[in-house]
Amino acid sequence: MTPNDSDDPNHETESRAAEQESFGRLAHEVRLEILAALAAGAPLQYADLFDRSSATDRGRFNYHLRNLRDGYVQDTDEGYDLTHQGRWATNVLAARVLGPADDLPVAEIDSRCGNCGRSAVEMGYRDGECVVRCRSCERTLSRFDFPPGAAHARSRESLAEAYAARTRHYVTLADDGVCPFCAGRMRSAIRPGAATHPESLPVVFDCSGCSAALRAPIGLVLTNRPAVSTRLREHGIEPTDRPFWEYEWGTFSAPTLAGTDPLVAALELPSGDDSWTVFVGADVVIRERSGDVADGAR
Repeated sequence: MTPNDSDDPNHETESRAAEQESFGRLAHEVRLEILAALAAGAPLQYADLFDRSSATDRGRFNYHLRNLRDGYVQDTDEGYDLTHQGRWATNVLAARVLGPADDLPVAEIDSRCGNCGRSAVEMGYRDGECVVRCRSCERTLSRFDFPPGAAHARSRESLAEAYAARTRHYVTLADDGVCPFCAGRMRSAIRPGAATHPESLPVVFDCSGCSAALRAPIGLVLTNRPAVSTRLREHGIEPTDRPFWEYEWGTFSAPTLAGTDPLVAALELPSGDDSWTVFVGADVVIRERSGDVADGAR
């Protein structure tokens, strides 16, 4: 890509058309079966690949295989295998994100609420998102997307663990400026107006590529940063030992507004038998501290 390609509307139109054409080549059951077979055990010889499909006519099978060979499947010395693009496609298929996402009923999980301290936490799965709520204080502790395939394959406790870990890693990527969905550039800011409760101060991440948006508690963002996580560990606190919503600092309502012009949020964190406070600007950069975290640290 030349420096001006991204600003050329004709280039963007051509790229979109190529993407649509490539995506359209997956629209047949036999082609999806070929990709699934290769994902399960590539490389495969032609006869093995044919046998693992529902095709009964080799001519039609060859037609579908030929449509995949330009991008998704490659013919190597060892047999047929997936290209990098083919592996991306099978990952999407395994996640089942393109079909309807069946909901899972709300059920209690073995967890506590960082907001009120009660062990009354429930998790449900609705519209492709895991929703973690406290029945006692009626707060939504976390809500974020999760692949339907994995959501339905796991037990509820396993789902809660996987969801917490995945969400933490996605937020870490976003805080590093990398979109966890498309690897585009992410911008971040503390936006009180994006809160679901008046007293909440969420960090909002926006992608300039795929237009994805994430909302995360300030505490979840900061405790992923070495300057803060190291201080916590020095005092025997491992921020990844439990789901982030179990910690008081991991809730949306934990920070307080310390200034409005410019905006400054304050977050109190544990430090042994004491506590320390981190002050963060609207750009989510640490400005001041009552402990030993350097000013301007990420």
